[in-house]
Amino acid sequence: MKAAADITADNENFYIRTGLSQPPPDPFGAYTNSIEGHLSAYADGWINEAPLTPNNLSPSGSINETAPVFSGDFRDRNGTYGDTSGTGIDSGDRLNQYHIQVRAVGTTTLLWNTTYAANSAEQSADAFDRAYGGSTLTRGTTYEWRPRTSDEFGAFGDWSSWTAFTPVSLGFVTLDSDLTGTIQSNQPDFKGRWNHQTTADMTRVQVRLLNSTGAVVKTGADYDIANVANSAAPGTLFTVPWADAGLSTLAWGTNYRYQIRGKDASNCSDWSASRTFKTNAAPPNGSITTSYPKIRVGWTDASFRASVVDTTNVHLWVALASNTVSGSDTPSVQAAGFRYSTTVPDTNWVCYTRGSGSGTVTDSKVAVSSGTYVFRMVLDGSSVQFWINGTLVSTHRTNLPTAPTLLAPRVLVTAVTTAAKNMGFGVFMAESK
Repeated sequence: MKAAADITADNENFYIRTGLSQPPPDPFGAYTNSIEGHLSAYADGWINEAPLTPNNLSPSGSINETAPVFSGDFRDRNGTYGDTSGTGIDSGDRLNQYHIQVRAVGTTTLLWNTTYAANSAEQSADAFDRAYGGSTLTRGTTYEWRPRTSDEFGAFGDWSSWTAFTPVSLGFVTLDSDLTGTIQSNQPDFKGRWNHQTTADMTRVQVRLLNSTGAVVKTGADYDIANVANSAAPGTLFTVPWADAGLSTLAWGTNYRYQIRGKDASNCSDWSASRTFKTNAAPPNGSITTSYPKIRVGWTDASFRASVVDTTNVHLWVALASNTVSGSDTPSVQAAGFRYSTTVPDTNWVCYTRGSGSGTVTDSKVAVSSGTYVFRMVLDGSSVQFWINGTLVSTHRTNLPTAPTLLAPRVLVTAVTTAAKNMGFGVFMAESK
Protein backbone atom coordinates (compact mmCIF):
# COMPACT_ATOMS: atom_id res chain seq x y z
CA MET A 1 0.00 0.00 0.00
CA LYS A 2 1.33 3.50 -0.90
CA ALA A 3 0.20 6.52 1.08
CA ALA A 4 -1.89 9.09 -0.77
CA ALA A 5 -0.24 12.40 -1.60
CA ASP A 6 -0.97 15.61 -3.42
CA ILE A 7 -0.35 15.60 -7.16
CA THR A 8 2.36 18.19 -7.79
CA ALA A 9 2.96 17.56 -11.46
CA ASP A 10 1.02 16.51 -14.49
CA ASN A 11 0.46 12.77 -14.67
CA GLU A 12 2.71 12.07 -11.62
CA ASN A 13 2.96 8.41 -10.58
CA PHE A 14 0.18 7.38 -12.90
CA TYR A 15 -0.31 3.66 -13.20
CA ILE A 16 1.14 2.13 -16.30
CA ARG A 17 0.04 -1.19 -17.72
CA THR A 18 1.00 -2.56 -21.06
CA GLY A 19 -1.00 -5.70 -21.72
CA LEU A 20 -2.81 -8.18 -19.49
CA SER A 21 0.15 -10.10 -18.08
CA GLN A 22 -0.09 -11.81 -14.72
CA PRO A 23 0.91 -10.68 -12.25
CA PRO A 24 0.54 -7.01 -13.25
CA PRO A 25 3.75 -4.98 -13.42
CA ASP A 26 5.12 -3.11 -10.40
CA PRO A 27 3.19 0.19 -10.21
CA PHE A 28 5.98 2.06 -8.47
CA GLY A 29 8.57 3.69 -10.64
CA ALA A 30 8.36 5.88 -13.74
CA TYR A 31 5.18 7.82 -14.39
CA THR A 32 3.37 8.09 -17.68
CA ASN A 33 0.47 9.84 -19.30
CA SER A 34 -1.57 6.58 -19.39
CA ILE A 35 -5.29 7.15 -19.40
CA GLU A 36 -5.78 4.69 -16.53
CA GLY A 37 -5.36 7.40 -13.94
CA HIS A 38 -3.55 7.91 -10.65
CA LEU A 39 -2.78 4.87 -8.38
CA SER A 40 -4.89 4.97 -5.19
CA ALA A 41 -4.27 1.47 -3.70
CA TYR A 42 -2.09 -1.59 -4.24
CA ALA A 43 -2.20 -5.12 -2.57
CA ASP A 44 -0.35 -8.40 -2.98
CA GLY A 45 -1.99 -11.80 -2.36
CA TRP A 46 -1.24 -15.54 -2.43
CA ILE A 47 -3.45 -18.50 -3.18
CA ASN A 48 -3.62 -20.86 -0.11
CA GLU A 49 -1.64 -24.06 -0.37
CA ALA A 50 -2.36 -27.19 1.70
CA PRO A 51 0.39 -28.26 4.17
CA LEU A 52 3.21 -30.56 3.14
CA THR A 53 3.47 -34.05 4.68
CA PRO A 54 4.70 -34.00 8.33
CA ASN A 55 8.29 -35.06 9.04
CA ASN A 56 10.48 -35.84 12.08
CA LEU A 57 8.00 -38.56 13.04
CA SER A 58 8.18 -40.43 16.34
CA PRO A 59 7.88 -43.25 17.41
CA SER A 60 9.93 -45.38 15.04
CA GLY A 61 12.02 -48.52 15.41
CA SER A 62 12.19 -50.34 18.77
CA ILE A 63 10.52 -48.61 21.71
CA ASN A 64 9.98 -49.53 25.37
CA GLU A 65 6.46 -48.14 25.78
CA THR A 66 3.13 -49.68 24.87
CA ALA A 67 1.45 -46.26 24.97
CA PRO A 68 4.00 -44.01 23.21
CA VAL A 69 3.67 -40.32 22.37
CA PHE A 70 3.18 -39.63 18.65
CA SER A 71 4.78 -36.45 17.31
CA GLY A 72 5.69 -34.74 14.04
CA ASP A 73 6.37 -31.32 12.49
CA PHE A 74 3.82 -29.10 10.72
CA ARG A 75 5.13 -27.79 7.38
CA ASP A 76 3.26 -25.15 5.35
CA ARG A 77 4.79 -22.82 2.75
CA ASN A 78 2.25 -20.16 3.81
CA GLY A 79 3.52 -20.38 7.41
CA THR A 80 6.77 -20.29 9.38
CA TYR A 81 8.16 -23.16 7.34
CA GLY A 82 7.87 -21.04 4.15
CA ASP A 83 10.31 -18.48 5.57
CA THR A 84 12.73 -20.87 7.28
CA SER A 85 12.97 -23.18 4.28
CA GLY A 86 13.11 -20.40 1.70
CA THR A 87 10.36 -22.08 -0.30
CA GLY A 88 7.49 -19.72 0.55
CA ILE A 89 6.37 -16.66 2.49
CA ASP A 90 5.02 -16.65 6.04
CA SER A 91 1.55 -15.16 5.66
CA GLY A 92 0.46 -16.39 9.11
CA ASP A 93 -0.90 -19.85 8.30
CA ARG A 94 -0.62 -22.35 11.16
CA LEU A 95 -1.49 -25.85 12.35
CA ASN A 96 -5.22 -26.37 12.77
CA GLN A 97 -5.82 -30.13 13.06
CA TYR A 98 -3.91 -33.38 12.75
CA HIS A 99 -5.13 -36.86 11.90
CA ILE A 100 -3.32 -40.04 13.08
CA GLN A 101 -3.77 -43.64 11.93
CA VAL A 102 -2.14 -46.75 13.47
CA ARG A 103 -2.33 -50.38 12.33
CA ALA A 104 -0.36 -53.60 12.70
CA VAL A 105 2.04 -54.22 9.84
CA GLY A 106 0.47 -56.49 7.22
CA THR A 107 -3.11 -55.61 8.21
CA THR A 108 -5.64 -52.99 7.16
CA THR A 109 -7.55 -52.75 10.44
CA LEU A 110 -6.95 -49.35 12.05
CA LEU A 111 -6.25 -49.49 15.80
CA TRP A 112 -6.30 -45.69 16.09
CA ASN A 113 -7.94 -43.35 13.60
CA THR A 114 -8.62 -39.96 15.16
CA THR A 115 -8.47 -36.27 14.25
CA TYR A 116 -7.44 -33.79 16.96
CA ALA A 117 -7.61 -29.99 17.13
CA ALA A 118 -4.17 -28.49 17.74
CA ASN A 119 -3.75 -26.66 21.05
CA SER A 120 -1.96 -23.31 21.38
CA ALA A 121 1.32 -24.92 22.38
CA GLU A 122 1.27 -27.16 19.32
CA GLN A 123 0.45 -24.19 17.08
CA SER A 124 3.32 -22.17 18.54
CA ALA A 125 5.73 -25.07 18.10
CA ASP A 126 4.54 -25.97 14.58
CA ALA A 127 4.42 -29.58 15.81
CA PHE A 128 1.86 -32.02 17.22
CA ASP A 129 2.37 -34.21 20.27
CA ARG A 130 -0.25 -36.79 21.32
CA ALA A 131 -0.13 -39.83 23.63
CA TYR A 132 -1.47 -43.04 22.12
CA GLY A 133 -5.22 -43.37 22.43
CA GLY A 134 -6.09 -46.49 20.43
CA SER A 135 -6.52 -50.20 21.08
CA THR A 136 -3.95 -51.85 23.36
CA LEU A 137 -0.60 -52.55 21.71
CA THR A 138 1.15 -55.89 22.25
CA ARG A 139 4.86 -56.16 22.95
CA GLY A 140 6.85 -57.89 20.24
CA THR A 141 4.37 -56.86 17.50
CA THR A 142 5.41 -54.40 14.78
CA TYR A 143 3.00 -51.55 14.02
CA GLU A 144 3.02 -48.64 11.58
CA TRP A 145 1.51 -45.17 11.69
CA ARG A 146 1.02 -42.10 9.53
CA PRO A 147 -0.23 -38.54 10.11
CA ARG A 148 -1.55 -35.64 8.01
CA THR A 149 -2.19 -32.03 9.02
CA SER A 150 -4.55 -29.19 8.10
CA ASP A 151 -4.05 -25.40 8.06
CA GLU A 152 -6.17 -22.44 9.18
CA PHE A 153 -8.30 -22.76 6.03
CA GLY A 154 -9.15 -26.39 6.86
CA ALA A 155 -7.10 -27.75 3.96
CA PHE A 156 -5.53 -31.13 4.76
CA GLY A 157 -2.20 -32.06 3.21
CA ASP A 158 -1.24 -35.53 2.01
CA TRP A 159 -0.65 -38.47 4.33
CA SER A 160 2.95 -39.18 5.24
CA SER A 161 4.37 -42.58 4.38
CA TRP A 162 3.86 -45.35 6.96
CA THR A 163 6.46 -45.40 9.78
CA ALA A 164 7.05 -48.71 11.61
CA PHE A 165 7.67 -49.17 15.36
CA THR A 166 7.83 -52.17 17.71
CA PRO A 167 7.21 -52.22 21.49
CA VAL A 168 9.99 -54.60 22.54
CA SER A 169 9.44 -57.68 24.67
CA LEU A 170 10.24 -56.89 28.30
CA GLY A 171 10.48 -58.54 31.65
CA PHE A 172 8.08 -58.05 34.54
CA VAL A 173 8.76 -57.70 38.25
CA THR A 174 6.13 -58.65 40.81
CA LEU A 175 6.68 -58.03 44.50
CA ASP A 176 7.10 -60.96 46.87
CA SER A 177 5.51 -61.27 50.32
CA ASP A 178 8.24 -59.15 51.93
CA LEU A 179 8.13 -56.37 52.78
CA THR A 180 4.72 -55.16 53.87
CA GLY A 181 2.94 -53.95 56.99
CA THR A 182 4.95 -52.55 59.90
CA ILE A 183 8.64 -53.45 59.84
CA GLN A 184 11.26 -53.22 62.59
CA SER A 185 14.13 -51.98 60.41
CA ASN A 186 14.91 -48.70 58.68
CA GLN A 187 17.30 -50.46 56.29
CA PRO A 188 15.21 -53.31 54.85
CA ASP A 189 15.98 -55.70 52.02
CA PHE A 190 13.59 -55.84 49.06
CA LYS A 191 12.26 -58.97 47.36
CA GLY A 192 10.65 -59.54 43.99
CA ARG A 193 10.12 -62.11 41.24
CA TRP A 194 11.34 -61.95 37.62
CA ASN A 195 9.38 -63.13 34.62
CA HIS A 196 10.17 -62.31 30.97
CA GLN A 197 8.13 -62.60 27.79
CA THR A 198 11.09 -64.44 26.31
CA THR A 199 13.71 -66.47 28.21
CA ALA A 200 15.95 -63.49 29.00
CA ASP A 201 17.64 -63.26 32.40
CA MET A 202 17.46 -60.18 34.59
CA THR A 203 20.92 -58.61 34.78
CA ARG A 204 20.23 -55.41 36.72
CA VAL A 205 17.59 -54.23 39.16
CA GLN A 206 16.45 -50.94 40.68
CA VAL A 207 14.28 -49.96 43.66
CA ARG A 208 12.46 -46.70 44.19
CA LEU A 209 10.61 -45.32 47.20
CA LEU A 210 7.43 -43.26 47.17
CA ASN A 211 5.67 -41.40 49.96
CA SER A 212 2.17 -42.20 51.15
CA THR A 213 0.64 -40.04 48.39
CA GLY A 214 2.57 -41.78 45.62
CA ALA A 215 5.20 -39.10 44.93
CA VAL A 216 8.70 -40.47 44.25
CA VAL A 217 11.02 -39.85 47.21
CA LYS A 218 14.18 -41.57 46.01
CA THR A 219 15.25 -43.79 43.13
CA GLY A 220 17.94 -46.26 44.11
CA ALA A 221 21.09 -47.41 42.38
CA ASP A 222 21.16 -49.46 39.20
CA TYR A 223 22.28 -52.66 40.96
CA ASP A 224 24.29 -55.24 39.02
CA ILE A 225 22.55 -58.31 40.42
CA ALA A 226 23.78 -61.83 39.71
CA ASN A 227 21.77 -62.97 36.70
CA VAL A 228 18.23 -63.94 37.70
CA ALA A 229 16.85 -66.59 35.36
CA ASN A 230 13.44 -66.22 33.78
CA SER A 231 10.73 -68.59 34.96
CA ALA A 232 6.98 -68.89 34.53
CA ALA A 233 4.80 -66.45 36.46
CA PRO A 234 5.03 -65.41 39.20
CA GLY A 235 8.73 -65.69 38.32
CA THR A 236 12.08 -66.34 39.98
CA LEU A 237 12.57 -64.97 43.49
CA PHE A 238 15.39 -62.46 44.03
CA THR A 239 16.53 -60.14 46.84
CA VAL A 240 17.99 -56.65 46.67
CA PRO A 241 20.07 -56.24 49.86
CA TRP A 242 19.75 -52.86 51.54
CA ALA A 243 23.50 -52.31 51.15
CA ASP A 244 23.13 -52.54 47.36
CA ALA A 245 19.84 -50.65 46.98
CA GLY A 246 21.48 -47.21 46.91
CA LEU A 247 18.88 -45.62 49.19
CA SER A 248 19.18 -43.34 52.22
CA THR A 249 18.29 -44.70 55.67
CA LEU A 250 14.52 -44.54 56.16
CA ALA A 251 12.83 -42.39 58.76
CA TRP A 252 11.25 -44.18 61.71
CA GLY A 253 7.48 -44.19 62.10
CA THR A 254 6.89 -43.35 58.42
CA ASN A 255 4.69 -44.82 55.69
CA TYR A 256 6.40 -45.66 52.42
CA ARG A 257 5.62 -47.36 49.13
CA TYR A 258 8.19 -49.13 47.01
CA GLN A 259 8.50 -50.40 43.45
CA ILE A 260 11.07 -52.55 41.66
CA ARG A 261 12.02 -52.81 38.01
CA GLY A 262 14.44 -55.17 36.30
CA LYS A 263 16.52 -55.02 33.16
CA ASP A 264 17.44 -57.69 30.67
CA ALA A 265 20.52 -57.28 28.50
CA SER A 266 19.04 -54.26 26.70
CA ASN A 267 15.80 -52.92 28.16
CA CYS A 268 14.26 -51.99 31.50
CA SER A 269 10.90 -53.39 32.52
CA ASP A 270 8.10 -51.14 33.69
CA TRP A 271 8.04 -50.35 37.40
CA SER A 272 6.17 -52.97 39.39
CA ALA A 273 2.94 -52.22 41.20
CA SER A 274 3.67 -50.41 44.47
CA ARG A 275 3.37 -51.92 47.93
CA THR A 276 2.99 -50.05 51.22
CA PHE A 277 4.97 -50.58 54.41
CA LYS A 278 5.65 -48.60 57.56
CA THR A 279 8.77 -48.33 59.67
CA ASN A 280 8.07 -48.82 63.35
CA ALA A 281 8.69 -46.12 65.94
CA ALA A 282 12.35 -45.49 66.65
CA PRO A 283 13.71 -48.26 68.90
CA PRO A 284 15.54 -47.59 72.14
CA ASN A 285 19.30 -47.54 71.86
CA GLY A 286 20.64 -48.69 75.21
CA SER A 287 19.96 -50.99 78.12
CA ILE A 288 16.46 -52.20 78.93
CA THR A 289 15.68 -53.38 82.45
CA THR A 290 12.42 -55.29 82.60
CA SER A 291 9.86 -54.89 85.36
CA TYR A 292 10.16 -58.55 86.39
CA PRO A 293 11.12 -59.21 90.01
CA LYS A 294 14.75 -59.99 90.76
CA ILE A 295 15.83 -63.59 91.13
CA ARG A 296 18.12 -64.79 93.90
CA VAL A 297 21.08 -66.82 92.71
CA GLY A 298 20.31 -70.51 93.17
CA TRP A 299 18.29 -72.81 90.98
CA THR A 300 16.69 -70.80 88.16
CA ASP A 301 15.33 -71.71 84.72
CA ALA A 302 14.86 -68.53 82.66
CA SER A 303 13.88 -68.09 79.00
CA PHE A 304 13.87 -65.04 76.74
CA ARG A 305 12.32 -64.62 73.32
CA ALA A 306 14.02 -61.90 71.25
CA SER A 307 13.91 -60.79 67.61
CA VAL A 308 17.18 -59.62 66.11
CA VAL A 309 16.80 -57.11 63.29
CA ASP A 310 20.22 -55.59 62.60
CA THR A 311 23.54 -57.40 63.03
CA THR A 312 25.94 -54.69 61.81
CA ASN A 313 27.96 -52.35 64.07
CA VAL A 314 26.17 -53.39 67.24
CA HIS A 315 26.43 -54.83 70.77
CA LEU A 316 23.60 -57.20 71.76
CA TRP A 317 23.13 -58.68 75.24
CA VAL A 318 20.39 -60.94 76.63
CA ALA A 319 21.21 -61.76 80.23
CA LEU A 320 20.36 -62.22 83.86
CA ALA A 321 22.51 -59.61 85.58
CA SER A 322 22.95 -57.95 88.95
CA ASN A 323 22.91 -54.50 87.37
CA THR A 324 22.71 -52.80 83.99
CA VAL A 325 25.07 -54.37 81.48
CA SER A 326 27.09 -51.84 79.52
CA GLY A 327 28.03 -51.83 75.86
CA SER A 328 31.42 -53.38 76.60
CA ASP A 329 32.36 -56.87 75.50
CA THR A 330 33.04 -57.99 79.12
CA PRO A 331 30.68 -56.16 81.51
CA SER A 332 31.80 -55.74 85.12
CA VAL A 333 28.54 -56.84 86.80
CA GLN A 334 27.67 -60.38 87.86
CA ALA A 335 25.79 -61.96 84.99
CA ALA A 336 24.88 -65.01 82.95
CA GLY A 337 23.81 -64.38 79.40
CA PHE A 338 24.29 -64.31 75.65
CA ARG A 339 26.40 -61.75 73.79
CA TYR A 340 26.92 -60.69 70.21
CA SER A 341 29.39 -57.88 69.50
CA THR A 342 30.80 -56.81 66.15
CA THR A 343 33.80 -55.16 67.83
CA VAL A 344 35.32 -58.46 69.06
CA PRO A 345 34.23 -59.52 66.44
CA ASP A 346 31.76 -62.26 67.28
CA THR A 347 30.40 -64.35 64.41
CA ASN A 348 28.29 -66.59 66.68
CA TRP A 349 26.33 -66.06 69.85
CA VAL A 350 28.72 -66.10 72.82
CA CYS A 351 27.83 -67.56 76.25
CA TYR A 352 29.11 -65.47 79.16
CA THR A 353 29.19 -65.79 82.94
CA ARG A 354 30.80 -63.59 85.56
CA GLY A 355 30.87 -63.81 89.30
CA SER A 356 32.70 -61.51 91.66
CA GLY A 357 35.93 -61.78 89.65
CA SER A 358 36.73 -62.76 86.12
CA GLY A 359 34.36 -63.92 83.39
CA THR A 360 34.07 -67.09 81.29
CA VAL A 361 33.34 -66.89 77.56
CA THR A 362 32.47 -69.78 75.24
CA ASP A 363 31.35 -69.95 71.61
CA SER A 364 27.83 -71.32 71.15
CA LYS A 365 28.56 -72.26 67.50
CA VAL A 366 25.20 -70.71 66.59
CA ALA A 367 25.61 -68.06 63.90
CA VAL A 368 23.93 -64.70 64.37
CA SER A 369 21.44 -63.50 61.76
CA SER A 370 18.21 -61.56 61.61
CA GLY A 371 15.41 -63.60 63.11
CA THR A 372 13.73 -64.75 66.33
CA TYR A 373 15.59 -66.65 69.03
CA VAL A 374 14.57 -68.35 72.27
CA PHE A 375 17.41 -68.04 74.79
CA ARG A 376 17.32 -70.23 77.91
CA MET A 377 19.63 -70.34 80.94
CA VAL A 378 19.46 -72.92 83.73
CA LEU A 379 21.38 -71.94 86.88
CA ASP A 380 21.70 -74.59 89.64
CA GLY A 381 24.38 -72.99 91.84
CA SER A 382 27.24 -75.06 90.43
CA SER A 383 26.74 -74.55 86.69
CA VAL A 384 24.92 -72.55 84.06
CA GLN A 385 23.45 -74.28 81.02
CA PHE A 386 22.95 -72.20 77.87
CA TRP A 387 20.24 -73.16 75.36
CA ILE A 388 19.37 -71.57 71.99
CA ASN A 389 16.16 -72.53 70.23
CA GLY A 390 15.83 -75.71 72.27
CA THR A 391 19.45 -76.92 71.85
CA LEU A 392 22.03 -77.02 74.66
CA VAL A 393 25.03 -75.08 73.32
CA SER A 394 27.32 -74.68 76.34
CA THR A 395 27.69 -75.32 80.10
CA HIS A 396 29.78 -73.10 82.41
CA ARG A 397 31.12 -74.25 85.80
CA THR A 398 33.53 -71.41 86.53
CA ASN A 399 33.08 -67.70 87.23
CA LEU A 400 29.38 -68.07 88.04
CA PRO A 401 27.17 -65.45 89.70
CA THR A 402 27.44 -65.89 93.47
CA ALA A 403 24.82 -65.94 96.23
CA PRO A 404 23.17 -63.88 97.61
CA THR A 405 23.31 -61.74 94.46
CA LEU A 406 19.94 -60.82 92.97
CA LEU A 407 19.67 -61.10 89.18
CA ALA A 408 17.17 -59.44 86.87
CA PRO A 409 16.52 -59.92 83.15
CA ARG A 410 18.44 -57.37 81.09
CA VAL A 411 18.43 -56.65 77.36
CA LEU A 412 21.02 -54.35 75.80
CA VAL A 413 21.11 -52.91 72.30
CA THR A 414 23.98 -50.48 71.65
CA ALA A 415 25.08 -49.07 68.32
CA VAL A 416 28.80 -49.02 67.63
CA THR A 417 28.18 -46.19 65.15
CA THR A 418 25.71 -43.32 65.33
CA ALA A 419 23.02 -45.24 63.46
CA ALA A 420 20.09 -46.43 65.58
CA LYS A 421 19.83 -50.19 66.20
CA ASN A 422 16.97 -52.26 67.48
CA MET A 423 16.07 -55.68 68.86
CA GLY A 424 12.56 -56.80 69.65
CA PHE A 425 12.16 -58.23 73.18
CA GLY A 426 9.14 -60.46 73.58
CA VAL A 427 8.52 -62.99 76.34
CA PHE A 428 10.49 -63.64 79.53
CA MET A 429 9.66 -66.66 81.69
CA ALA A 430 11.48 -67.78 84.79
CA GLU A 431 11.10 -70.51 87.42
CA SER A 432 13.21 -70.25 90.52
CA LYS A 433 13.68 -72.13 93.79
